[in-house]
This record gives sequence, structure tokens and C-alpha cells, in this order.
Amino acid sequence: MIVRNLFSEIQGAYIRQCSTDHDPDGFLGLAKVVDQTISCTGVQELLQLAEFDWRPEFRNFVFDRSQIVAGDLPAS
Repeated sequence: MIVRNLFSEIQGAYIRQCSTDHDPDGFLGLAKVVDQTISCTGVQELLQLAEFDWRPEFRNFVFDRSQIVAGDLPAS
């Protein structure tokens, strides 16, 4: 429940950032929080098992960050 609530708050900030500034780089501060959170094994397992009601753009953001944390994609 804690992880779900954390991601809910982060999604809200992400959507606000995308809606107001249209600056995808403006979210990089919270991207570090996402990276640290998804680097935890338990959170990785939760993300694989759970169905979250995230907006598609946020779901893509979290998926991309998880690939960066895993080393599958270079950090931008």
C-alpha cells in the first residue's frame, strides 16, 4: 500500500509537470526517487505482478526508468 501511494503521488507530480511546462526534463528530480524506489527487489516484483491504474504516459515513464536502473537502457 505504501508503494502504491508513493507512485500515486509521483504520478500526480509527473502529470502536472507534463501538463504545465511541457518540459520532460523538469521531472528529473523525482525521477531519482523513482529510480531509488524501483531499485528495491520487492518493488520490482510488485511492478511485475500488480496492475496499477496509471496513465499510459506515466506507465511508460516508470517502465523506461526501470530499464535504465536495470542497465538495459543508457541514462539520458
